[in-house]
Amino acid sequence: MPIVVHVDDERGEGLAGAELVVDGQPMGTTDTTGVVRLHLDGPVGQLYEARVRCPAEYRSPSAPLPLRRVAVEGAGPAEHRAVCHSLRRTVVVAVRAENGADLPILYLGKEVARTDASGAAHVSARLQVGERFELTLLTDVPGREGLRPKNPVFSMEVGETDQVVPFDVTLTLPSKPKAKPKPRGPTRID
Repeated sequence: MPIVVHVDDERGEGLAGAELVVDGQPMGTTDTTGVVRLHLDGPVGQLYEARVRCPAEYRSPSAPLPLRRVAVEGAGPAEHRAVCHSLRRTVVVAVRAENGADLPILYLGKEVARTDASGAAHVSARLQVGERFELTLLTDVPGREGLRPKNPVFSMEVGETDQVVPFDVTLTLPSKPKAKPKPRGPTRID
């Protein structure tokens, strides 16, 4: 009797290309629906430990999947499930720059977004788990060089889940120096 293994991603969608290995031998690869059917030889009741090797963009389960060969008359195939977790995550950074209208936002030195008239923008990226992610709000643009802080940076490490994170910054222009009063000295009396 065959054994059916369903391999899904963390959203519960079938994952194609996952390989099942039993006793060091590849036994099959999941189809486009995330299913593989195995035919294991051996006595009824024998327990096998299958390793799931997920596709390159996914983390394989650390624990083996226990498979038992059963033969119950009239019953369908034994079904098992495994989950592969994506190694890439979506990060959305919501930029809010007070006094920062029409400023470029850089990622890896290239402009990826620009703040609107209110100083708002968002940047979305699909990144590797554990990767360091940095955005720079470019303030030293013509006519805006005096904005402070100068070229603020948002930095984070990509976590295990998709994330929406804020990048809030208040930009200020240096105040104009006050004119020094003219020195007053003694007044001449005539």
